[in-house]
Amino acid sequence: MPTNFNLVKIVAVLRSKWIFLLLFTIAAAVVANIIFLFTTPQYESQTTVIPGNTELADKARFFNPGIKDLYSYFGSGDDLDRLMAIAEMDTTLKQIVQEFKLNDYYHNNEKNYTLAISNAVISLRKNLKFIKTPNDQLLIRYRNSNPITAANICNSIAHNIEKSLQYLWQENYSTTIVKLDSSILQLKKIYTTTSLNQAANEAEKILFAAEANNLLEQIKQYQKNSNEYKLALQTPPNAVLIMEKATPAQQVCWPNIPLGTAVAAILGLLFSSILVLTIHRSKE
Repeated sequence: MPTNFNLVKIVAVLRSKWIFLLLFTIAAAVVANIIFLFTTPQYESQTTVIPGNTELADKARFFNPGIKDLYSYFGSGDDLDRLMAIAEMDTTLKQIVQEFKLNDYYHNNEKNYTLAISNAVISLRKNLKFIKTPNDQLLIRYRNSNPITAANICNSIAHNIEKSLQYLWQENYSTTIVKLDSSILQLKKIYTTTSLNQAANEAEKILFAAEANNLLEQIKQYQKNSNEYKLALQTPPNAVLIMEKATPAQQVCWPNIPLGTAVAAILGLLFSSILVLTIHRSKE
């Protein structure tokens, strides 16, 4: 008994069962469309950002007239990696979950609040993508059944990255300002004490005067530095430059009914053909 099909025989068998193949293919396409009817439509939005240059966080940008010529306004690939690292942090995504009440959206039934937020973050990651482009851009993409929510989440993530980086810079500025102001107070006390010292002779008088002048110069320099840091604290540079804000999508990204129907029909035809050939072979 022959066990192998040749091409002519295969075509002949399939032609003899063309009605079954056609019906099976149509049935597969119909089933796919029925499934799509019960599938919640998803809309995808995208925010495009590029990193700001972290070198511009230096307070010297206010007081060095040539600083703008030394540094680019745009960041490097390392700055882009930093943005992506912050965007992917659980802390960033937990803020999004809480801000948009995604715990309810993902139907999380966990009673423990901490675990519920963590589970929602896991679900959020499945619909969220961070893509680095060769042009040092970061694409933030998110899918949601509500096109407005999808756009708002993308924009909010970009905003949260900006806030996180600026917070780090401002914390550094604030710490430096506190230290400088503390040093200024100490120097003023020493200056006051030195100025009140009674010189026993002319040599001591000259010494106290020189010491007081040095302290006064230090106080002026520290005060100048403190004022510069305070100005930098009030006007931090942009850590994230938004090239294109996300807008609500007008078309459904999933399910793609035409593509899904075509794929289901092809798979139905392929499966039914294999089934017909297998049955025919078993009867020989």
